[in-house]
This record gives sequence, structure tokens and C-alpha cells, in this order.
Amino acid sequence: MLQFFRATPLKQCATDPIPTWLLKDCSDFLAPCITWIVNSSLATGYVPKALKQAYITPLLKKTGLDVNMAANYRPVSYLSGLLKLLERVVNQQIEEHLSRDGHFRSHQSA
Repeated sequence: MLQFFRATPLKQCATDPIPTWLLKDCSDFLAPCITWIVNSSLATGYVPKALKQAYITPLLKKTGLDVNMAANYRPVSYLSGLLKLLERVVNQQIEEHLSRDGHFRSHQSA
């Protein structure tokens, strides 16, 4: 689990209860707890609602567009760092399974 903490970018969502830099600095202490959360989620197939909440903000599609027109904006969702961590763990497990069992075609890459 520590490799996932260390690979986490320093970006964070407004809904994150802990700043990403602090999470990374305390990863040795927090890893067992977060590992339990991730493993429990994988074992039960349940992701807590708090992790699935996103912070949505409008971003201007291109610089120079009229900032007073709603059509010139697109919504951007920011997900919690813990959910992104869970996604990376699941992605790695799926890739390992597909590679190990020969389900990737020769022209596919992991």
C-alpha cells in the first residue's frame, strides 16, 4: 500500500478531510488503517458514500471566452484522494490478473 501513497500526486479535493501532503507524510502510520478500508471495500464490494462524493466546479472551456455565459463552462469533478487510491489498487489487481492469465492480447499493453 505504501507504493500507492508515494505515487499519489499532491493534488487534493475540497472534500478531502486530510491534505494530501499530510497523508503522504504520515503514510507509514496511516497505511494499516487505509489498507483495511481498501481491503474491506474490495471484500464487500461496497464503497462508502463519503468516498463517492465529488466536488464539482465549472471551468472555462477556453481562455478568452465570455465568462458571463454559462455555455462557455464545463463541469469538472474532483474525487477524493482515498477513492483515487482505491481505483489505483483495483486497476493494478485487474491488470495483474489479466496479464497472469493471458487475457491481454499481444497488441494490448497493461
